[in-house]
Amino acid sequence: MTDHPLSPGGSTYAILDANALLPPRLSDVLFDLRSLYLPRWTVDIEKEFLRNWAKVVKKLIGDELSAYKAASPHPADERKAEDRLNAYRNAVGDEYRLAGYGAPHIALQVPSAVNKGDIHVAQAAILMRHLLVSEGVTSDKVFLVSSNVKHLAVADMGQLGIEVISPGAFLDLLVQAAPVRLTAALDKTVSDLAKPPYTKSNLLGALTLHGARSTAAHLRKAWDVQPPRKDRQS
Repeated sequence: MTDHPLSPGGSTYAILDANALLPPRLSDVLFDLRSLYLPRWTVDIEKEFLRNWAKVVKKLIGDELSAYKAASPHPADERKAEDRLNAYRNAVGDEYRLAGYGAPHIALQVPSAVNKGDIHVAQAAILMRHLLVSEGVTSDKVFLVSSNVKHLAVADMGQLGIEVISPGAFLDLLVQAAPVRLTAALDKTVSDLAKPPYTKSNLLGALTLHGARSTAAHLRKAWDVQPPRKDRQS
């Protein structure tokens, strides 16, 4: 039986956009907290992740990014991206992937204000909500976790029963609902990141960087540490 604090008596589903999966430390945290919700994504989100993994991890911009693209392919980076994606898959199990989100009856429900490039993400969330409604589940909640909230017609999606939320704000909801469980899970995050070592202070900086300010404040007090002045993590 699930024990999801954001959905008392039910389950919490979170569609994770590629921009939530890509930053390494953010995704570490999201998956270490998976006992508090059920992560879901799609093959299109996976494709976007694979296309952008090296750019995000290597922090490529401008001329460096142009040179990297011009020198394609990069088989070593492609393998690393696939390995990272497989870690997500293995953490969640086969149920992670949503299929059928391109069906006409789902596509017709996408609000017109959703940015063209994010339609497939909105469709995934709408499909998840549709599946729950068809099963008569009223206590479950669906979140769409994305850094592109301004492209996802927040109010219109809310009318469909989907809460569009940034990764940092989602983490802040979880810490408010289950502070003890979140702290225990993120203790494990730090202990697991041993090669190279990753400190609690580093993690506080990463959480602040990604907008999880309430989570960082809670952990700062629980751990009695301060974040680095200039965080270099993502």
